[in-house]
Amino acid sequence: MIHLSPCLKVPADTSISTCIQKMNESKVGSILVVGDRAEERGLLQGIFTERDVLRNFELLRSEELIEKPVRSIMTKNVQTLEISELQNAATLLLQDGFRHLPVVAGSTTPTPSSDPQRTLLGVISIRDVLRWQVEGSPFNLNPLNEGELPPTDLFIQTDDAELRAVFHSLLKTLEKAGWPFRIHHPESNRVSAPKLRVLDLDGLPAQDWKPKIIEHAGNTQNERVPLILVFDPAQHDHTTVTTLKKLEGHVGALSIFAKPVDLIGLVAVMTKAALA
Repeated sequence: MIHLSPCLKVPADTSISTCIQKMNESKVGSILVVGDRAEERGLLQGIFTERDVLRNFELLRSEELIEKPVRSIMTKNVQTLEISELQNAATLLLQDGFRHLPVVAGSTTPTPSSDPQRTLLGVISIRDVLRWQVEGSPFNLNPLNEGELPPTDLFIQTDDAELRAVFHSLLKTLEKAGWPFRIHHPESNRVSAPKLRVLDLDGLPAQDWKPKIIEHAGNTQNERVPLILVFDPAQHDHTTVTTLKKLEGHVGALSIFAKPVDLIGLVAVMTKAALA
């Protein structure tokens, strides 16, 4: 199963027509807008939703306007959730009537609008609230119901600074909830036997995926380590999903996430590995 984000992400200079097309193709009702300038890259700028389309319907009938950047009509004052407050996502979604809640890591450096800079880490959706009700939220559970859980070693290989920020922020939040993790990178002293590995496929040619995945996941049943694969759909052609689905049958405990990552799905995989 590939964990797809419940919301898409586009640069602020993307045309309105392209955004509508992407939303229609992906069958979603909103699209997150991030900065396209060097000083804003990766920072959440706004959200474009079906409501924005309806509110500007008459104007969008003009061919000239519909090709303008989405920043011209997006909703700019977006309700967000700090990664450190992830356990409060369900309350915010239900109380305020949102369908999607962007999760961000804030910065003390102000933007021109005097709001804190907000690096987009992922999205929480109303589906996640239902998942919590069925499976139980890891933020409300005592992992062992007795004593403390020992730290879980997690190895991550990525050149994506945003993805690293996701894991570092998420690990701090999980530790507060009683799920301690130790994160390791290739440039640090490699832990000999991690309980969980993360491999970012972006930048790797498709023909190198299988040997790289086997290298990280292990060749035999006894060697296999739970493996999380992460990729940006925008960087790969249409055969990517097919290739990944074929790999699922050849590798043991494999979880695949598209960027921006499904944070609650990621938490579920990580806490399961911690208890293994």
